[in-house]
Parts: sequence; C-alpha cells; structure tokens
Amino acid sequence: MVWTPSIRPAWQFDFEDRFEDEEYGSLLTEPRTPFDLKDDQESRDYFMDRAHHHGPHGGDLDPGQEDRFLRKAAQRGDATAMAVLMDNRYTIEHDSEALRWARRVLSGKFSWGGRDSAEIEFWLSGVQKVANWAVENNIGTTTGRVSLTSDGSDDPNDISTIFKEFNCFCLICGKLKLANADPTQCDDSVHIVLHNFGR
Repeated sequence: MVWTPSIRPAWQFDFEDRFEDEEYGSLLTEPRTPFDLKDDQESRDYFMDRAHHHGPHGGDLDPGQEDRFLRKAAQRGDATAMAVLMDNRYTIEHDSEALRWARRVLSGKFSWGGRDSAEIEFWLSGVQKVANWAVENNIGTTTGRVSLTSDGSDDPNDISTIFKEFNCFCLICGKLKLANADPTQCDDSVHIVLHNFGR
C-alpha cells in the first residue's frame, strides 16, 4: 500500500499534521509518532533538510513523510516548500490546494531560504504556470469558484514572515490557533474551531 494523501478543502487545513490519520503502508521509514514540542520548534531549514535529503537512518523518505516535513517548513514561511507542495498537489489534481500554495508564493511575503536566482526562477515559473492555469479554468481556492485576484476570506494570507511572533498555527498539531495562546498549549481552548451551521 502506498501513501494516500487526503484532500484539504480550505486554507484552514493546509498546515494540519495528518501523519497519524493518513495511510502510509510499507513505505514508512520512521516510527509513526507525533512531534513533541521540542522537535516542532526546529527551524524551516531543519525541516527542509529532512524533507529533501534523507531520513535519520540514511534512507530516502517516503512521500508521506516528505509532505509532513514540507508542511512544517512552509508553516515557518519557506517559499521553496510552498512551491514543492504546490507542484505535488497540482500533479495529483488537488487543484484548490495547489492554487493556495501558488498564491502564498506569489504574495512575495516568504523567504526562499538562500536559494540561488536560477532555482528561484525555476520555481516561480512553475508557480505562475499553475496560477495562469487556475485563471483559465476558473479554479477557486475553496469549494466555490472564486477569482484568483479576489480579496475574499479564502485568500490564504494565513502565515507570517516571522512565524514565531504570530503563532497563527499550533506548533504541536498544526491546527489554526489563537494568536495570543501559549506556544506550548495544544487543546480546544486555544484552537480555532470552524462551524458550518446549516450545512
């Protein structure tokens, strides 16, 4: 059995750690354990290194682990991680999520982490391709059809350039979190719960 990524229907779910909920099968190269706070406070460079090189035992990471680490790096404002996530989601036709990652990159708010100009241009051309494709095909970033240039609530203006100053997402589980909550607290009293009344 190979990894089966789940669909993330809106920007509020893009940073959730779903490692315990998705199927990984025989590809798993590390024990299925949640991050503790110490691990989860590592830098974006730490998570990009984990995602793109090798697992701790020298073997290549399976796609589910790579996705998990890319989301942790993106959560900390890494534009390369966002571009890779966009490309991966576009490939498997998770169109709305791919577009959200593209829009984050195109916002220009995030760091390329010391990448050279040729590599940045490579990723930006791919991001622009997805953004153009979304406009041509009227793809929205939520379940509805929303203009790419709209300034609506679906616009993923949801993480800060300096992540730890704002704590928009829980460092432990990745869920949307109250901005003034204790970074070590992870429970429903600090997580923002979305309610869809009448649906």
